[in-house]
Amino acid sequence: MSAVAGLRPAWRHAPLLMGIIVVAWGLAIGAELSGQAQWVHHHRLVVDGLALWASLALFLVAWQVHIAAMMLPTALPMVGLYRQVAVGQPHPRLARASFLSGYLVVWTAFGVAALVGMALLEGLAMHWHWLHQRPEWLAGGVLVLAGAFQFSPSRRAAWTSAGRPAPSSSTTTGVEWPAASPWGCATGASVSAAAGR
Repeated sequence: MSAVAGLRPAWRHAPLLMGIIVVAWGLAIGAELSGQAQWVHHHRLVVDGLALWASLALFLVAWQVHIAAMMLPTALPMVGLYRQVAVGQPHPRLARASFLSGYLVVWTAFGVAALVGMALLEGLAMHWHWLHQRPEWLAGGVLVLAGAFQFSPSRRAAWTSAGRPAPSSSTTTGVEWPAASPWGCATGASVSAAAGR
C-alpha cells in the first residue's frame, strides 16, 4: 500500500477539517497576493511597537491559520486513527473534539513560546552590537541547538517512552541518525524565517 493510499481514509472522513485546511491556504495565499501578509510576520509584530495585547492577538490569529494550513494536513492520519478509537467512547464527537482541541492548544503554546523566545533573542541582539550586525549567528545557533536535540538521549527516551521504537535511519556507513521531530522542524522553520527577513 502506498503512502498516498494510506492517507485517503483520513482525508475522506474529515470533510470539515479539509474545508478548514482549504480556507486557511486561501487566506494565506490571499494575504500574500494582496500584500497584507506583512502584518502577520512575527518580526513585524515585535518591531513595530504595537501594544503587547494587540501583537499577541494578531499573532494568535495568524498562527491559527498557519496551524490549519501547515500542521493539520499532516495530522489527518492520526485524526483518522483517533476517529476509529473514539467510536467506542460514550460521546465520540466530544472525544474527537477534545483530541483536536488538545492538538490546537499544544501548537498554540509552542507558537507563543517561539514568539516570546524570538522577542527575547532579538532584544539581546539589539543590545549586543556585534550580534545585531550578524543575525545569521543567532539563527545558526538556534538551528544547531535544535539539531543537537535530535541526537540527545532525552529525545530518544521520550520517543521510546511513547511506545515507539528508537528513531533512526541507518546510512551506508552504519551511523544511525535520529529521525526529525516536529519541535526541531518547527523551530528551524521559525528561526529561518526570522533570519531571512
